[in-house]
Amino acid sequence: EGQKIGLDYWRGFEITWTEIDMGADVYRGELAEKLKSELTERLKESRNVSVPLYHYPGAGGTTLAKRIAWDLKGSHPTIIVHHLSQYTADRIERLFHIAGLPVLAIIESANVPQPAREDLYKELKGRNCRAVFLYIVRAMNRQGEFYLGDVMPEEEAKRFYRKYREVALPSRDSMLK
Repeated sequence: EGQKIGLDYWRGFEITWTEIDMGADVYRGELAEKLKSELTERLKESRNVSVPLYHYPGAGGTTLAKRIAWDLKGSHPTIIVHHLSQYTADRIERLFHIAGLPVLAIIESANVPQPAREDLYKELKGRNCRAVFLYIVRAMNRQGEFYLGDVMPEEEAKRFYRKYREVALPSRDSMLK
């Protein structure tokens, strides 16, 4: 069976760009706004930086990062780094020079371990290439300034319920309440 846009995300699959565009994700409230503001400010600075987003597994860290990437793509070149290759630094540097703006790079620790991320950071710094990394890290316990836990705040849970209700089977509605 093929992918069902707008539904597979609610079944546990990683959200697609199409689903982000259609607003299938749930607004993550204050955390999302603070993180977006932090990244926006860091992109204005004249130095490279890595901003960690810690999240409880399954709490939506990847979805939040993709939402922020989508929201900021109009003001800064934005990329998702799925893995590193010998050309990654070259490609980021080229994008930086073409756009004339710092690059926002979304990187998951599951795909790019911290030592490899640090090597990329140093390589870009050595080239005088500006980039800000949003580094997504799974964590069972609260860490750092930006942490997405396993328990949603009440207002967020209500938004989640309303969104899920739109795609859930009618028989599930009573279970959700």
